[in-house]
Amino acid sequence: MGKQKSQRNAPEADSRFPTADTLNEIGVIKRREIEARILAPLLAALAEEFDRERVLEIARRTIIQIAREQGSQLAVRMGGNGLAQFAGTLEDWKKGDAMEIEVLEQTPQRFSFDVTRCGYAEMYRALGVPELGELLSCNRDLSLISGFNPAIRLRRTQTIMQGAPLCDFRFIQEEVGVKTILVLRHAKSSWDQEDTADHDRPLNKRGRHDAPRMGDLLKTEGLLPDLIISSTAKRARSTVELVAGASDYGGDVRWEESLYATGPEAHIALLRTLPADVGRVMVVGHNPGLEELVAMLTDEWVSLPTSALAEVNLNISNWADLGYEPVGKLAHVWRPKELAG
Repeated sequence: MGKQKSQRNAPEADSRFPTADTLNEIGVIKRREIEARILAPLLAALAEEFDRERVLEIARRTIIQIAREQGSQLAVRMGGNGLAQFAGTLEDWKKGDAMEIEVLEQTPQRFSFDVTRCGYAEMYRALGVPELGELLSCNRDLSLISGFNPAIRLRRTQTIMQGAPLCDFRFIQEEVGVKTILVLRHAKSSWDQEDTADHDRPLNKRGRHDAPRMGDLLKTEGLLPDLIISSTAKRARSTVELVAGASDYGGDVRWEESLYATGPEAHIALLRTLPADVGRVMVVGHNPGLEELVAMLTDEWVSLPTSALAEVNLNISNWADLGYEPVGKLAHVWRPKELAG
């Protein structure tokens, strides 16, 4: 049995509002329907008065933040934040014949299942707002698991909400004590204006195309960072903005002038100052410094063209332990030309 809280001096519950337990009893799909009936006309009215894309972006980021907080609260309610506890939360999502799932694998490190029928998608279509399904429901999943346990990684490549035959959920519990660095080179910049200082060069057409694709990749691969640290150069700033928008990243960005045109030592000096609760950080900057950083950490040289992303897992528990010796393993490198589409 769980611990019972003392009732001494506790305020009486306001009967006008449902308690958390009551909300759990009605199931998630009913809560989503209530939200949709309220938010759909509100968002439509705001979109008519203001810029539609801006309204939806604000709503998306707000929902992401709420989902992250709900994930943290969910871990407390379940009495733990492992994959076993998370698997137990599916009952809330399934209430009211909300969805049908097929479990493919369940271990302490992996939990994989397919959603073969989604009552949420059916509900949004019935309400006449199918486009809001991804915003109000699917949009929450990555942030929810991040709040539940930052060490659990979700990879999902398709959803019924977007017209696919199933939703593929693949959760992986990352190894405790391992930190991850995502090394992202800025997108391709323009050299059209010869009188523009190097620091102020903007992205060109190809750069504006490639950067969002890497943001989509972060979201699909379940690699959203806890923090982004970026060079202050205009091409790096623009890359971060496009990547964050495409990936629905809602966390903090640190703009660091010391990462402009610098070597790996400056990157490591900054990384060593990160707090312990940052598990995965993305560094956005320039070559040759980024290629040298990956080589220093992994003892492996890789080519990082513009918009390329490298994932490096470090065998350290605290960022302060990071030095100049190779303590990392190169997990993957993604280059825009190698991606489909």
